[in-house]
Amino acid sequence: MEAASTRTGARRRQNNPWKRIAQAQSLCSYWLKQADRHVSSSFARHLKACHLLASEWAAIRRLYGPIRMSPVEIGQTIGMTKGGASKLVERLVKKGYARKSVGEFDRRFRAVELTEAGRDLVLRFAKFVDNTDREIFGNLNRRRRLLRALKRVVQTRRQKERVDIWHLPGSRASLLSAGAHAG
Repeated sequence: MEAASTRTGARRRQNNPWKRIAQAQSLCSYWLKQADRHVSSSFARHLKACHLLASEWAAIRRLYGPIRMSPVEIGQTIGMTKGGASKLVERLVKKGYARKSVGEFDRRFRAVELTEAGRDLVLRFAKFVDNTDREIFGNLNRRRRLLRALKRVVQTRRQKERVDIWHLPGSRASLLSAGAHAG
């Protein structure tokens, strides 16, 4: 018979290995992710209604203005491979949002630019994004404070060395690897 029993018969743990940690809902990063998911899903629904993918939106948004780029340049700016960017440009041309033309000085160069329909689409979505931003984040002063705080977080993270949690002393992975070396 164990002396550490309770009245209900459950055993009381004498050596609890679980340390207290903050609840996810008390962390800023949790709410930042939730807000991002909320805004992103709303925007994704609007893109879907126009038969656009997020990558297509990123490309036409990048092309907005008096600018012409090659499919490779578009891919580099939005983080796509050369082949993926070429397919994306073909879809935008097919949908009537972009057009390709042969370079004036180098006939191998294919310049991509927005059509009038593409420019109109960017303006319409930009207005939607601005209105959503205002609606969600409130007055201009509050939005400016939030922007400064978020930019500070990004700039601070870029300046510091990136820490990989799997190599921190005492992390589960380092403990597991230490256990594998010990055994």
